[in-house]
Amino acid sequence: MSGVPELAIDLFSDEALAEPYELYDEIRAVGPAVWLPGQAVYAFARYAETREAARDWETFSSAHGVMLNDIVNGATGGVTTICSDPPRHEEMRRVLRRPLMADAVRDLTPTLAAEASQLVDRLVEQGTFDAVSDLAQHLPLAIISNLVGIPESGRERMLAWASASFDAMGPLNARTQAALPLALEMIAYGNTEAVPPHLTPGGWAQMVYDSAERGELAPELCPSMMSGYLAPSLDTTVNGISNAIMLFGEHPDQWDIICQDPSLIPNAVNEVLRLESPIQRFTRYVTRHVEVDGLTIPERSRVMLLFGAATAMSAAGRTRRASTSAANASPNTSPSASARTPA
Repeated sequence: MSGVPELAIDLFSDEALAEPYELYDEIRAVGPAVWLPGQAVYAFARYAETREAARDWETFSSAHGVMLNDIVNGATGGVTTICSDPPRHEEMRRVLRRPLMADAVRDLTPTLAAEASQLVDRLVEQGTFDAVSDLAQHLPLAIISNLVGIPESGRERMLAWASASFDAMGPLNARTQAALPLALEMIAYGNTEAVPPHLTPGGWAQMVYDSAERGELAPELCPSMMSGYLAPSLDTTVNGISNAIMLFGEHPDQWDIICQDPSLIPNAVNEVLRLESPIQRFTRYVTRHVEVDGLTIPERSRVMLLFGAATAMSAAGRTRRASTSAANASPNTSPSASARTPA
């Protein structure tokens, strides 16, 4: 390991998943790269090293999968956007991003605004609501399935699939093994049911197959690309909304500022995503021996990029979350607000 410091900690224990920031501090303090023997993976927790590794796809490859177990990596490596490198990554990304471009999303504004307005009116009338299940989960679930245009059968499984896809990211511990059947079920759904002629004409999923027919995409990639719409459109969005409510609850002065000047909302969204990353970690496969600040990371090893550590403040600087619980959220994601919230 050429001088790489070692820490005997488990980032996938229940306690670490619920509150990882003290462990993040410990990893950052030890060095730019740390060996975690329990998971047989190197960890980058500092901003500079994490950012550089995320940009250097030729050294830190995603094409071998970005999880911590061979089962999910074998099912997703090279055939999904997050588990691919250029040029295949760019090929898939060009197709997936078309309905997500600014002009296309702007056309959806009336639909999104109407759904959000109805939801807010209903929650205000209730008086109290659960920030995760009543608010954060509702909008993406109500909107995304229609936009993607998947068959009715399966839509009721979308939240379960999204959570399972995150829980299956880790090492082959009890949580990962429990989530694997559901995660693999989502992959099977994309291969057998979310395919023409069962897709809604004009929907995002049908656009993928149309692109393949035009020769813009290898046809065999179409089924696996459904996960590029289903899981990220749900769990990361749910986490982001939940975390925003949690952080504004902890910092009501910031909420007052937003209410007084709504033009600051885009900056506030970026800050929420920085402080509480919806995705805490992904791994990369190291294609060659590489030096990181004098420490050698060997070829064919795995590096875990701790996005949640690289962008967040230290544990000592964070407000304690007395009113929140990660128990109701997907355990392998960032902690989410789940307390009942005044409307």
